[in-house]
Amino acid sequence: MSLKDNIAKDIIRIMNKQELAEVTTYDGTPITVIPQINEDNGKGNTFTNDGHAAGGFFWILEADVPYPNPGSVIAYKGINWTVARLVSTAGGLHKVAVTGRESVY
Repeated sequence: MSLKDNIAKDIIRIMNKQELAEVTTYDGTPITVIPQINEDNGKGNTFTNDGHAAGGFFWILEADVPYPNPGSVIAYKGINWTVARLVSTAGGLHKVAVTGRESVY
C-alpha cells in the first residue's frame, strides 16, 4: 500500500462523524467538517481594526468543496461563518479561516 493510500485511509478515520467531524452546510450544501472555533469576539473584523469578530478554522474534505471561496458561508451551530481565506490544502483536506458574529462596535 502506498503512502497516498495510507493518507486517504487516515482522512476517512479523521473525518468520522463518530469521532471529531460534524455535519454542517457550506453555501447550503451539507458537508463534513472539523471545527476549531474561537467563540470570543476579538478586536477588529474582516474589513477594519474597528468592531469585533469571532474567528476560527474549519477542516473540509477537498472532495466536498474542491475550491473554497472567500465569502462563502459555513452555517455551524446557528452562526454563519464567512470563509475569509484558504489557509492550506494537504492530503485531501482544506483548512479555511473563518469569521463570524462581526459587529461594528
